[in-house]
Amino acid sequence: FEGRVSGLETLIAANPQKKSIAPRLELARLYLANQLNAEALGQLRRIGEIDPEVMSDPILNAMRGVANLLMGRLNEARADLSVHGLSQDTDATLWRGLLEAEVKNWRQAQVNFNKAERAIRAYPDAIQARFRIAAVRAAIETNDLGAAEYNLNLIPKGEASGKTAAEIMVLRGRLAQALGRSDDARTAYEAAISSGERKAEAEASYNLALMALKQGRISEEQAIARLESVAMTWRGDDLELKAMRQLAALYNRQAQHRRALETMRAAIETYPDKKITQLLQDDMAELFTALFLHGGADKLDPVEALGLYYDFRALTPVGRKGDEMIRKLADRLINVDLLQQAAEILDHQVNKRLIGAARAQVAAKLAMVHLMDRKPARALRILRQTRQAVLPRVLSRQRVLLEARALSELGRTQTAIGLLANRDSLDALKVRAEAYWKGKNWQEAGEAFEKILGDAWKGKAPLDKTERLNVMRAAISYALADDRLGLERFRKKYLTKMSKTPNAKGFSVITHAVDRQGIAFRNLAKEIASVDTLESFVADFRKSLETTRTAASAPNAN
Repeated sequence: FEGRVSGLETLIAANPQKKSIAPRLELARLYLANQLNAEALGQLRRIGEIDPEVMSDPILNAMRGVANLLMGRLNEARADLSVHGLSQDTDATLWRGLLEAEVKNWRQAQVNFNKAERAIRAYPDAIQARFRIAAVRAAIETNDLGAAEYNLNLIPKGEASGKTAAEIMVLRGRLAQALGRSDDARTAYEAAISSGERKAEAEASYNLALMALKQGRISEEQAIARLESVAMTWRGDDLELKAMRQLAALYNRQAQHRRALETMRAAIETYPDKKITQLLQDDMAELFTALFLHGGADKLDPVEALGLYYDFRALTPVGRKGDEMIRKLADRLINVDLLQQAAEILDHQVNKRLIGAARAQVAAKLAMVHLMDRKPARALRILRQTRQAVLPRVLSRQRVLLEARALSELGRTQTAIGLLANRDSLDALKVRAEAYWKGKNWQEAGEAFEKILGDAWKGKAPLDKTERLNVMRAAISYALADDRLGLERFRKKYLTKMSKTPNAKGFSVITHAVDRQGIAFRNLAKEIASVDTLESFVADFRKSLETTRTAASAPNAN
């Protein structure tokens, strides 16, 4: 070999550039045949510099493509092996099969190997083994088990040692597993594990762990331990990513959702360009959606669920699904009185994600949360910041009620009353009655509470807690307004019903009171005034809000 190289170099040095092309080409062939791929590329590059037209020859492209492929320069190899003159060349097809196997394009690799299988026999045993091993992998991945067994049996025996032998044992295990021969597969995997060849050991451990888990011979916890070992001891290729993907799936089945998401995120960040990365991204999105849209996170502690959402909020899908996801999480936080946290995620939705009627609707929920958190000024501000000229009727009404209630809580009762002018719904009447009460408009308050009660004084049904409170408030309002006739009329209507309630004595004191400054009257009035009706208002409002998740398109006519 050294003599041939020396002789060709002498010819190259002795000839002018144009005449040195032939010996350079022969030297490139010699280097390539002995797998000195970088040296072969060097000679081919020099030929191209001397005469660029020569490099249009398909044979030279094929040589350069093979050298690039064997050096791992896959993009360059694809360009060289895809020139028109090589499209029907059997050897080029064979090398393209190896190229497709390198990029895990198994279907095309299998097609190419099937087309050019006869050409494999012309190559040295070491190259034959490489082709056959790639063909076996492609056949297994495409479930062509007959082709896999055929190529496996044709791997040159002299090459079945060291790393190649260990890789062959892994492939024998995979083939046996695919054929349902579990004992043979386990034997082959164990042989690969004991070979001392790290890559084969890791791949065999991975396959054996999954097979044992599927057969129920090991628990999920044991499978996790084995796969963690694979992921830690073998790094940098698809095997690590496959192990991490399986680990994430097992973590999720074990309700270790954070660990699952963190594992997938680490894999994606480390290997962003791998094909499996796209599958991991899909897995992450699916898990996140299952947690926060389909109720999976309902089983988590609310604070834990919130932390998980914040850490992976970039996975929130755009559009209606993402908005629904945030709404569900906010509802969960509201239900456990994590009002500040609910307000934060709703505020982000209002200011960063939504526009139009959807923004106005979520702003209404945010205002409600601020009211629940005793922050009426913030509720009022968010409502005014998200005003729109045209909104669905129902949503517009809800926002007006919220604004009026916030104004009432701030002591701006006359403005609240004015805002509700010409609105006769029961919800509006309740908010207006509250404003009258807080503004000490006693006559109007009494009439409003009586109107809210409607025909509750009729029939045999007992008064509920809210109705009894409204009866007491109406009676106090009439008394404070010095409307003796109204108070007497009201007493006669509700005396029978109230006499059967815990409020009977108080009702009697209020409706018979002559001296509004009396101790008994003042104590009762103070007790009734201290009752907080905001919780009842919010409960009613939340029910109405649920009916309008998706804003209708009808404009507000009121």
